[in-house]
Amino acid sequence: MKKSAIILGWAIALAVPAFGADDLVNEALVSFPARTIRLEMTDAARLRELSDYATLRAHYMAPNLRHLEEYLSKLGIQERDIDQVVLGWQSTDEGLKLTGLAAGHFDPVRIAQRAAAQGLRSSPIEGQPSYCFGAEAQSVCLVVISPTLGAFGPLSSLDQMLLARGGQAPSLQANPGFSALVRQGRRYVPIWGVATGPAIVDWFKGWMPAQKSLQLNWSAAFQNVEWVDYHVEPADQVELGIDLHCMTPAAATSLRQVFDGLRMFQQLAWQQQNPGAANPFQNLVIDASNREVTLHLTAAYATLEHGIPAQ
Repeated sequence: MKKSAIILGWAIALAVPAFGADDLVNEALVSFPARTIRLEMTDAARLRELSDYATLRAHYMAPNLRHLEEYLSKLGIQERDIDQVVLGWQSTDEGLKLTGLAAGHFDPVRIAQRAAAQGLRSSPIEGQPSYCFGAEAQSVCLVVISPTLGAFGPLSSLDQMLLARGGQAPSLQANPGFSALVRQGRRYVPIWGVATGPAIVDWFKGWMPAQKSLQLNWSAAFQNVEWVDYHVEPADQVELGIDLHCMTPAAATSLRQVFDGLRMFQQLAWQQQNPGAANPFQNLVIDASNREVTLHLTAAYATLEHGIPAQ
């Protein structure tokens, strides 16, 4: 799990109002398919103001975003051009499929020129121009929605997003349970997200420290977790907070015991693998109350280089 950085949008005039983080989340609610089971919001403009942004970017930015940066640079879209990004993962027969929205400041004329120079053909989707970075069905594509908003993902996903925005397909608003979790998101932090179902396992496998000798059935560990919300708040140190909402108090107690065991294992493994180095998970606090398990971690930026794998 991790997170934050670049994507798209279109601005043709200074008079066009800029998007706010809340605005982009609202756009996601009417754009992402109803089967979305994970959403993550990143305030890229706010993160770039931090002196330790490079470290945060390496360890807390969703890897899909860094791949997307490479694609968008072909169109002349740079990281500084993106203000906010919201990602959505949909459950499909082939696994989780990623789509996203981004707000920023872009020149559609210049993008069209760069696409032509790169040999990227523009294909209309629901009347909107799109650019794909490959010929495969799952290749990443970019579509212009408005002067300040763009969407990315496989061509088929973008088509569904535009249909949802036009009221011709169910959007995330048709999923009242998950959309309520999104509306409760921690809007005051630069990175936050919510996940349910198989997206919970997917998040933890990406964000928790990887110990080569540790074998854990993540699906079994989280089978009684209904949903997870998480946030990253960088200040003098980095704070990571995770709330796991279980089906029963007994499930929460059992899950806390799993995390207690993981912490003990991680500390022993760390001492063997990194003697003398500061353990970034030393300050991990684990608690459980009723049906909720909470994890809170505070770590110095320097220790992230050793303990939290780059995404």
